[in-house]
Amino acid sequence: MGSLKHKIMKRLLWFCMAIAFGLTACKKDDVDLAFGEKPEVRVEKALQQYKSELVSSENGWVATLYPAGGGGYNFYIDFEENDRVSMFADIASSTAGAAYGSTYRLKAAMVPSLYFDTYSYIHILADPDPSVYGGTRGWGVFSDFEFAFSSVKGDSIELKGNLSGSKLILVKASKAQADSYKAGDFKKAIDETVAYVAGEPFLFTEFGDGKKVQTSVNAAMKTFSILNAEEGGIKATSSFFSFTLTGIHLQDTMRYGGNAFTDVYWDDDKPGLYILTHDNKRLEIQASETPVFPMHLLLGTNFTTVAVPAGTISGMSPEFITRRQQAAANVYALLSSPLTLADIDFVFNTEERLMDMDAYIYQNNQAYLARFSYSYTKTSDGVFKFRYTGANGNADLIKNAMAPLLNYINNDRFSMEYYSDPDKRILGKIASIDNAGFYFTGNLE
Repeated sequence: MGSLKHKIMKRLLWFCMAIAFGLTACKKDDVDLAFGEKPEVRVEKALQQYKSELVSSENGWVATLYPAGGGGYNFYIDFEENDRVSMFADIASSTAGAAYGSTYRLKAAMVPSLYFDTYSYIHILADPDPSVYGGTRGWGVFSDFEFAFSSVKGDSIELKGNLSGSKLILVKASKAQADSYKAGDFKKAIDETVAYVAGEPFLFTEFGDGKKVQTSVNAAMKTFSILNAEEGGIKATSSFFSFTLTGIHLQDTMRYGGNAFTDVYWDDDKPGLYILTHDNKRLEIQASETPVFPMHLLLGTNFTTVAVPAGTISGMSPEFITRRQQAAANVYALLSSPLTLADIDFVFNTEERLMDMDAYIYQNNQAYLARFSYSYTKTSDGVFKFRYTGANGNADLIKNAMAPLLNYINNDRFSMEYYSDPDKRILGKIASIDNAGFYFTGNLE
């Protein structure tokens, strides 16, 4: 038994040694890969395939970018074999009419990705300087210029932003589309649409149920909305959009009364806009001299703020201008280092029936917020009554100086209505019911 046990142990020892030597002698290059190739080879092949796909479209690509921060943007992008790229974009009229050239590359950091690696129209949306395109300092509108490939299906490629998660969709362009972008048709379509909706602020659509549905195209915010009356108030349905060669394309399908649509078209002959439903029904978007709904019903739906600028604009009464000048003079004289009264925003929270009167004060080029807080009641026909509830520290400091204005806000009843200035811009007008000479206008935000 002892001898047998010794032989078995000896064989096991040699077997283990053989395994050990086999493992240590094994070289990295001798390993059989599960997928038949080294990872770096597979990645390089994927990058080559993606680039081949990008440059294979001889007429370029129609691209739609939806930043994480909202909005929709249309691009025409042409990728070249030498890593050059040119593009048009609906960011502004100028970017829609002039091609911009830059460079791109494909790289695999974590996943195969498309990098626009020199400044281009796509970078404008992610520019950290708010003076370039607004948005948030350091982030822009939370867009991207580096995108991971998500899928390639037929004539389209979907990508996702590596930093903010923006969605980029590329669709192969036809020769007619490419020629139209290059001929300036894109710029023309945008300019005509923007001019039309600016000049016709009260649009509506009839969907066949006998009702006028207020229709809104906000070119600055890139949103399309329909508003209809329902029991208990106004229902608003909105979608981000991008401009196209023929009108606008909605990010989300909109539905009303059995009608579904994702595109709104510009009609040169009309001129004007129309909806084409998914079952090819044409619905005209019509213009009205008056709004479908009174302004107070859209508070909290279309806008939450009446922003009154520091300067005088159309629709401000002499009484309001005088009282504000008195308040500004009082504020200026409060401290040894002068304070300047600038914009005043009336910000509404319709769910809790609250209103903040936010006055912006400047001292040595530094802005300070003085907030006067109110609750409010509103009658069914839109009569507002504000009740003062308190102030922050800055507002408390200037409260007495602001009395020429606050005496009206604290004591009067007010109405709210639309006001069309000489340039046909639609402003919000807040007017005292108890003192007919006191009223003012501001931008709706």
